[in-house]
Amino acid sequence: GGLTNGTSYTFDVVGSNGVGAGPASIPSRPVTPFTNPQPPSGVSASAGPGQAAISWSPPSDDGGSAIKSYEVLSHPGGKTCSTTTALACPVKGLRNGTSYTFVVTARKVAGASAQSAPSNPVTPVAPPGAPTEVIAAAFSAQAEVSWRAPASSGGARITSYLATSNPGSKTCSTTGATKCRVTGLRNGTTYTFVVSASNIAGTSTESAPSNAVLASGKPSAPTGVTAKG
Repeated sequence: GGLTNGTSYTFDVVGSNGVGAGPASIPSRPVTPFTNPQPPSGVSASAGPGQAAISWSPPSDDGGSAIKSYEVLSHPGGKTCSTTTALACPVKGLRNGTSYTFVVTARKVAGASAQSAPSNPVTPVAPPGAPTEVIAAAFSAQAEVSWRAPASSGGARITSYLATSNPGSKTCSTTGATKCRVTGLRNGTTYTFVVSASNIAGTSTESAPSNAVLASGKPSAPTGVTAKG
């Protein structure tokens, strides 16, 4: 006992009897005592769509032998990533809209550290899916456009919708309602409309186009009216 982890030692043996000590043996092969490493520290997480990037600092004490790998574990879900020497890796397959923390373990040939302290909590989010069932109804120089919310919000609240005309790129927007009125259309022109949804992670792809509608209004009053008696 009493050896220093990480230091190489050899050993020889001396035999003794009543007369005295004999010569020392040939030295043993060298050995290096070691113990399990301390846990990694400073675990940090940042979220992306369906995943999180995890980074950390190495253990303050490697226990006297080289770290062979690191393993990251998510809570909840038990999703993992691992590296051999790098101090960062991405954990994939996470559920958007769910809050996660992560712990890191350092491993070497003969054992592993305890788990690190948890990372900061993060919530992966992605842009929402596209709105569906877009329907348009035309009026004079305008159209009312309605739609269904996307099947997936991307794990975050939808903050706005944008409806756009084709042709003309006239728009209307809402912060939560699933219909709005596009104005400034040209009577006598046929239009379709697409809708996109946005959340804190970005904007969806555009929906399929609506039905085609013709903007039209009442005719102007006739002019040049004359009469003969």
